[in-house]
Amino acid sequence: MPDSDLAAAQLIFGELLTNALRYGRAPIFAQVRRAGGHALLQVEDAGPCFSLGALCGFVESGEFREGGRGLMIVGVLSPSVRVDRLDRQRCRVTAELPVHLR
Repeated sequence: MPDSDLAAAQLIFGELLTNALRYGRAPIFAQVRRAGGHALLQVEDAGPCFSLGALCGFVESGEFREGGRGLMIVGVLSPSVRVDRLDRQRCRVTAELPVHLR
């Protein structure tokens, strides 16, 4: 994996974990797995789910506020970010990155 891909993966995973620790509730699960030509970075917690739609307004408005900045960074670095409510008590965020092998 090129250094730029590794740096992006580290930043994305760090942002997702930070959000789970800050806004979520235990138990928190994190995993990185490979699916085809992509790395899937997933963080799941028992906190409230949220909508990525709110981030679109944040980016388009050009506002600079504390909340949402980390997920905005994740959205810029990842070609695909998904938020899934697993049940009433669990939320999972998945960010996808292409994997370039040397």
